[in-house]
Amino acid sequence: MTARKKMDQFNQRAITDAATLGQKLKQVREQSHYSVVQVSEQLRIKPEYIEAIEQSRYTALPSGVFVKNYVQRYVKLLGLNWLTIQPLLEAELKVYQHTPDIPTQKRYLAKQPLQLMRVVIGLVILFAVIALAAYFGLEITNIVEPPRLEVVELPNQLAYADRIITLAGQTDPEAVVSINDQVIPVLPTGQFSQQMSLQSGSNLLKIEAKTKRSQPHIQYLQIYVEDQPN
Repeated sequence: MTARKKMDQFNQRAITDAATLGQKLKQVREQSHYSVVQVSEQLRIKPEYIEAIEQSRYTALPSGVFVKNYVQRYVKLLGLNWLTIQPLLEAELKVYQHTPDIPTQKRYLAKQPLQLMRVVIGLVILFAVIALAAYFGLEITNIVEPPRLEVVELPNQLAYADRIITLAGQTDPEAVVSINDQVIPVLPTGQFSQQMSLQSGSNLLKIEAKTKRSQPHIQYLQIYVEDQPN
């Protein structure tokens, strides 16, 4: 297994295993190489409030209005979809508001049926949060994971007569592929092919594939072309 595949599996497993919205936001922040201080400076929100959001300690924030405002600004900074995050936040806030601290189920059945019903409602909401969290985990995986990029191998040394090559490969259908920052066509199947004329000497080719929401996947090819014979 390659190092990249191991890292991809680690990132996906970490995202899936996270339990709360705050933990997921923290993961995206760390994968985006933001520190808490940098987020605080860009959003003009106290660092302790950023940490409170990541720990789902919403009672540490000034009020419910500030909670949604702070989280929405944080989500936009990370480049995530607020419409996807909003129901997850609201469901999580309801759990904190409606789940009481109960000693035993038997006591509430006998003496406090109203509070027992609140517990049941809280559990239903919790299951909804878990379902949304699973969906959110997949959304984040799609956001941060680079697209697939497979390039057909080419010889690293060519005669001058063979300097015209065809660079071909496979990527995700929605990805944009460029060679040395020049965009090339990609078929609906994800296949791409581009004819190129190399120069004498060393040629460095940068092949990049990326989507609107992903990190780029970059590969380099270095091909040496012999000098033109006299």
